[in-house]
Order: sequence, then C-alpha cells, then structure tokens
Amino acid sequence: MITEAQLYSLLDSARDIEYLRERIERLRSSLESASPALGRIGSHGSAEHDKMAANIARLADMQGELAEKVYAREQLMQGFESALDYIQFAEREVVRLRYGLGYGWKRVARQTSYHIRSCYRVNRKFCSEIRKLSLNVTY
Repeated sequence: MITEAQLYSLLDSARDIEYLRERIERLRSSLESASPALGRIGSHGSAEHDKMAANIARLADMQGELAEKVYAREQLMQGFESALDYIQFAEREVVRLRYGLGYGWKRVARQTSYHIRSCYRVNRKFCSEIRKLSLNVTY
C-alpha cells in the first residue's frame, strides 16, 4: 500500500529521474566532444586531463544516483499499482498518467479526453481512498 506522501514522492521522483537523465546525456556528449581534442594537447594538457577525469567521475556518480532513484521509484510503483485496485477502471488511467508517468494535468486531460476538472476530481477521490486505506492499515 502507498501513502499520500509516497504518492507525491512518486510524482517528484519521475521528474528527478528525467532531469538526471538529461544531465547525464549532456555530460556524456560534452565528454565525447572533448576526447578527440585531448589527443592533440601537448605538455600543457594535464589540466585538461584532470578536468576530463573529474567529469568522468562525476558521470559515474550521476549514473549511480540514477540507478538508486530508479530502484526507489520501482519500489514505490509496486505500492502504487496495488492502490490502483481500489478505484474504478476508467479513473485508473488518469491516476496512472499523473503519478506513474509524471504527466502534467493538461497532458493527462488531453490523453484521457477528460476535462481537467474531472481529472482533479479523480485525483481527490484517489487521495481520499489512500487516506482511508492507510487509516485502516494502521489500526
């Protein structure tokens, strides 16, 4: 089961993972463009080599962080998927797009052909169900 705080954490984690992937890709492309230039550097290139080594280490750290975030998100997704069983089938898609994929409300409304107010209503209902379920679990 998932709590409401974990639900919002799930939404944040989707954004964090996407942002981290973009940063990794930018760093990777800058490393690829810099590596041919290193072969042409003379005796004064040790600073460039040090910078390249630091960027490679930073890339490895970011990849490790990404793996941790993806694993944590997968753990949250298991609780999220079980919570979806408590709402109607038609409403699951709204909630899955919003929290599972991290879409914004306008994009969710567009993809589901719901009015945005209906999406908000589904969200309130889902959060209410989660609160009720978490109260039943703790007592």
